[in-house]
Amino acid sequence: MSATDRLGLAVLLLLGGALRFGGLSHDLHENRVYHPDTPKQLRAVQRFYAGQYFQHTGHKDYDGYPLFASHLVEHLCRLLEPARRGVLQLLGVPTARDRLLELTALYWLMLLLNAALSTAAIAVVWRIGRENFTRGAAWTAALLQALSPVDVTACHYATGDTAAAFFATASLLFALRIARLGRRRDYALAAALAVFGFAAKYHAGMAVFPLAAAHLTRFRRPADWFGRESLSRAALTAAVFRFCWLERGGRARRLGG
Repeated sequence: MSATDRLGLAVLLLLGGALRFGGLSHDLHENRVYHPDTPKQLRAVQRFYAGQYFQHTGHKDYDGYPLFASHLVEHLCRLLEPARRGVLQLLGVPTARDRLLELTALYWLMLLLNAALSTAAIAVVWRIGRENFTRGAAWTAALLQALSPVDVTACHYATGDTAAAFFATASLLFALRIARLGRRRDYALAAALAVFGFAAKYHAGMAVFPLAAAHLTRFRRPADWFGRESLSRAALTAAVFRFCWLERGGRARRLGG
């Protein structure tokens, strides 16, 4: 990446970040949260943090709901809690372990995480354009992504939509690398990111289709589909799918199931 590209991308990230981080408190000062999925996500973080990963509610809007974004916030809480307590103890401020798990704090964490993922997606889109098309296509796509009203609006809600979009887009990046390079690590990363996107929002599971199309691009003839190179990559992809599903994606998806 040239110095000009770095500078231009930095400007786009600053622009996109300003649009996404600006106004995140738009509903807090109104003393209400008006997205119906927000309570599910935040309550799930509290249950996950307490070690309750499986809970059947009997309510169709909760059982089986994709909650990978809540897992991300849970792990963010686990990372931040020791640092928060350490700083407060250094200052001599009494600490309460559950303060980080208050709904307002979790709401802010999910909003900040969504804004960060949405901003990072600009760089992913730029990389897709730069690697597979022209420099002009990369800048055009990244600019449209930075200014996208849908993307900006989505990250202002404490939901899983932004995480799903980010992971699906990142999976597409590696799927296109499969078509160009065919490296095994690209298969693994494309598969893992597709599962993460699916676990955040079901429609992001469509990211598996570019992966499959990229594989068929590498192995065009039916006779090649059953060759050692093709089967080994397919087996690796299936193994990653299964591992990520069981370890993260499946657990997030099946909370309550």
